[in-house]
Amino acid sequence: MPVLTIPRHIPLTYNEGWNGYFAARAMSPALGPLYPGDATLVSNNYPPLSFYLVGLAGRLAGDPIVAGRIVALLALLASGALVAVIVRQLGGRPRWATAAGLILVAYAVIFAGQYVATDDPQWLSHAVMLGGVTTLLASLRPMRVPGIAAAAALVVAALFIKHNLLALPAATTIWLIATDRRAAAIWCACGAVAAVIAAALAYAAFGDAVVDSVIHHGRVYDVTRVVKSSWSTALMMPLLGVALLLKWRRDTALALLFVAIALPFGLIQRGGEGVSYNAQFEALIAVSIAVGLALSQVQRTGPVLAAALLPVTIMLPFYAVAQASALATLDARTASWDAIETRIAAAPGPIACELLAACFWAGKPFVWDFFNEGQRIRLGAPLAPLATRIASHDFGAIVLTRLPGFVTSDGERLPQPLPRLIDAAYAPVATGPDNTALLLPRSKPR
Repeated sequence: MPVLTIPRHIPLTYNEGWNGYFAARAMSPALGPLYPGDATLVSNNYPPLSFYLVGLAGRLAGDPIVAGRIVALLALLASGALVAVIVRQLGGRPRWATAAGLILVAYAVIFAGQYVATDDPQWLSHAVMLGGVTTLLASLRPMRVPGIAAAAALVVAALFIKHNLLALPAATTIWLIATDRRAAAIWCACGAVAAVIAAALAYAAFGDAVVDSVIHHGRVYDVTRVVKSSWSTALMMPLLGVALLLKWRRDTALALLFVAIALPFGLIQRGGEGVSYNAQFEALIAVSIAVGLALSQVQRTGPVLAAALLPVTIMLPFYAVAQASALATLDARTASWDAIETRIAAAPGPIACELLAACFWAGKPFVWDFFNEGQRIRLGAPLAPLATRIASHDFGAIVLTRLPGFVTSDGERLPQPLPRLIDAAYAPVATGPDNTALLLPRSKPR
């Protein structure tokens, strides 16, 4: 099902349109700066590399969102393949190395389908990071300095796609320091040089705006979100249980260190608003590698493998039913989204769009980043400028998710009093799938 939605103009997540707009800006600066700063309602808190990579792919595909979906799908498959390679490099048996890669993909597809074939740089960053570690491990025996340098460059490149993937670089560095100090010194030196070069290039291209946007980006943090996200960690408990069967050895220590760092780090990130279970993909990758190594060591592999796959086995029938249902309505959903996108395209003036992909496909410019602006307001930024623009009908239309209770709701994208202000100034005139509403300005009283 995710593969079938790749060419369709169906917004899958908020991030799809957001990434699509910035990929388009990376290729055509006339559309707007990649790091706009505080003067607009548009923010970019991601490093720049993914926008250029997906933007280039978008030129080939004709659509950066479609290209981003293809890249994400290929990156997920590449991540599974690279997990298998790493298990083999750390001494795992071929069949269990393959099993480790398949376990990663199976868990990602069934429990994190929102990120499968979706225009988001998460899996691309993981694939590049895993490629760096694979290159490093291949360059240690015998030691090859060019290979280590290339590995460090790939890891830095991954961090310039998503800058929060720190568990694997940290585990790898600690492991090298403990096992091969000469290799560790080369690795750290090459990484530092690559990081300085990449940072200098980014600063030369974007100046202080990239630092302010990426490093100083504000986000509401709530520790209760960590507790609420514990279900996603619980899904990995069978994998973790198998991983803990792994005996501590020189090579397997890397996998165990990775698990020990990735699990808590992913949970900590979940406290940020807008952070989803993709923050725990590093932990999923870590336990998948450890499971492949553990299966290579244990005697009774059948029961151990069954335990590792227990959540997938339980959920697979439900997943199949849900996908069959989605497939049956795919054409109707496509038609519904095409209809609302046609209405958006016909609306005059700038359109404020929560469903950014819909406005992207309708040919409208990016004028309001609902999530990041909502976060800024919740952190204390002045509301008056945006409130004035809403009240004066600066936006020709507003497209948003209008659930029951919208006017009284308080969300991470539209904190109060924004819903009340929007409702006072704009009226819904058309609806689309998933509670999507097109709102036009209300007539002002004479």
